[in-house]
Amino acid sequence: MVCGIYQIINTVNGKSYIGQSRNIYRRWRQHTGGLNRQNPLETGNYPLRAAFLKYQLQTVASTPGMSGVFEFKIIERCTEDKLLERERFWIEKIKPKYNCNTWTPLRRRVRNIYEQKFWVQYHNYDNLGYVPGDSIIDDYGTQEEFGSEDLVSCISTNKRSILNAQGDTVFLIVGIGVNPKQYYLWSKLIIEEVEIADEYGAQSYHGFGNGWLMNSPVLLNSIPFNQFKSYCGNFGFGFMSIRDNSYLSHLKDLSETNRLGVAQINFDNYINDFYNQVIHVNPKEERRLFG
Repeated sequence: MVCGIYQIINTVNGKSYIGQSRNIYRRWRQHTGGLNRQNPLETGNYPLRAAFLKYQLQTVASTPGMSGVFEFKIIERCTEDKLLERERFWIEKIKPKYNCNTWTPLRRRVRNIYEQKFWVQYHNYDNLGYVPGDSIIDDYGTQEEFGSEDLVSCISTNKRSILNAQGDTVFLIVGIGVNPKQYYLWSKLIIEEVEIADEYGAQSYHGFGNGWLMNSPVLLNSIPFNQFKSYCGNFGFGFMSIRDNSYLSHLKDLSETNRLGVAQINFDNYINDFYNQVIHVNPKEERRLFG
C-alpha cells in the first residue's frame, strides 16, 4: 500500500491531475473503473474522467506507467499526516489543469493546523430501498468476493460542505425499520478527494478515500444515541459535522473495536447477515424485508 501524492498526465496535451491517497493504487482503480458502463459519468463527472472517455481509455489502471495515452506516476511518498500539505504544495507548483473543477474557493481555505474533523453521513434504508454499496452486487453478482476495503471507498451527498472535508473522517450510520427504527454504525471512511458530479441538472458530491466496514453493523440504539440523534436533528441534514459532540469518542471506539478484520468478503452474505440481525431485534421486519 503506497501512501503519497500522485500525478496522472495526458501525454497528448500535457494536462495533468494531482491527487493524494493512503492507497494510491486503489485510488487509480477508482478513477478508471466503470468507464465501460452505459452511463460512465454517473460515477463521477469531472475533467479527468471526461478526458479518460474522450481519449478512449479502456483499461483499469492500478500500477505506475502508461495506460492508454495517460501516464500514472507517484511523485512523492509521505506519511498520512502530511497528505493535505504535500498535495497543496504540488498543486500550487504544477497547477494541474484537470483539478480545476473541484478546487473551489471553499477548499482553498488554508487550515493553519491540519486538524482532522469528524462527520456523520446518514443512510435511510427505508427511503432509499438499499444498503450502502449493494450496487457492486448488481455489477458483479452474488458469488463474487471483494476486498473489504473496496466496499468502503466513497460516500455521496448533495451537501456542499463535503468540499471542506478532505482529510476528515466520516461515520456512516444506517437507519432501518419501524417501531423501533434501528440505527447501525456501518462504516468509517477518511475522505481523500472530493469530486463533483452534475446529475440531472443538479450538483452532487462524491467523497473518495480509505476506510472499513464494521465486522457486522453495530446497533446503536440507546439513550446516549438518542441524545446524539437529537443533536443531529434526527439526521435530517444527511451529512453534518459532529466534532463538538460528546458521542464522538464512542463512535471512534466502536469503529476501531468492530473493524472488519478479513481482507475478502462475500458482500451478499454480509448483507443477508445484516438483515437477519435486524429481524432478530424486531421479528416483524421479516415481512418488510423479504415479504
